[in-house]
Amino acid sequence: MSAVQNASEEVRAFVPVERFEPVYITVKQCAARVGLSYWTIYHWIADGKLTNERGLRHAGRSVRIEWRVFKDALDRGELI
Repeated sequence: MSAVQNASEEVRAFVPVERFEPVYITVKQCAARVGLSYWTIYHWIADGKLTNERGLRHAGRSVRIEWRVFKDALDRGELI
């Protein structure tokens, strides 16, 4: 194996997969990560605060939240 391949594999070993792949979590998981009631998250959805642009995803009747997008919106103060 060449030195370039070794270096490339070492870099990938330290980069979290989460940076490249979307992480979809449930409303309850999201609430637990940010220290809020899951009802708060559901109210944000009902009130139109939590939208697709802020990480909300629907798959049929199932609701998931794309963690990185949601966290960025929360950090910018768009939800509170």
